[in-house]
Amino acid sequence: MPRENSALQHALGQLLTAIQREETHALGSPDWMLTHAVLGRAESLYWAEKRLLLEVTLGHQTVHEYLGVDWMRAHPRVLPAVQQIEQQLRGFAEQA
Repeated sequence: MPRENSALQHALGQLLTAIQREETHALGSPDWMLTHAVLGRAESLYWAEKRLLLEVTLGHQTVHEYLGVDWMRAHPRVLPAVQQIEQQLRGFAEQA
């Protein structure tokens, strides 16, 4: 696996960890179901592995949009992980 993919996988792993923390905080609250759904979408990104499959999964959306703008607004602690992934994806685009 190329080095860039490893950095991207690391960033995606950090996103999963950040969302899992949010899910733990949301246990027993009305927000839990939505947070669990966002975690599922993030897992889809993680398992996409390859850049092309990741691009297909995202479509024309940013990671921020894919996870849900309203959810992201309510969970700002996840933003650094999302920004790291989007930075990795921009790096891929610049190399292409």
